[in-house]
Amino acid sequence: MTVFELIEILSEVDPKSRVTFLAGGHDAQVAEEIVAVATPDYVWVMHGKSDKKEGEADIHHADKQADGSDAARASTESEAVSVVILSTDEDFLFKAIVRRLMLG
Repeated sequence: MTVFELIEILSEVDPKSRVTFLAGGHDAQVAEEIVAVATPDYVWVMHGKSDKKEGEADIHHADKQADGSDAARASTESEAVSVVILSTDEDFLFKAIVRRLMLG
């Protein structure tokens, strides 16, 4: 999902609505509220399987994939992207970003 798509969806929602996160496979009653948002100024890599099934998510990470095998490259399409990170844990998000900046 892009920021544009998210804004388009949210444009018709009550602006006082709470934003929550529902992890895959969990019951809607255990959704956690988003408490932190980060917009890292470094590029991430998005990996999408070329044979991806409908509804299957792409994988995003800050560093290049450690597994550079030919089999992994053949079934994966990579693209440099900017990301917005939503988190239910502000401390964890902050530590993850600081750790990434320190590792370069």
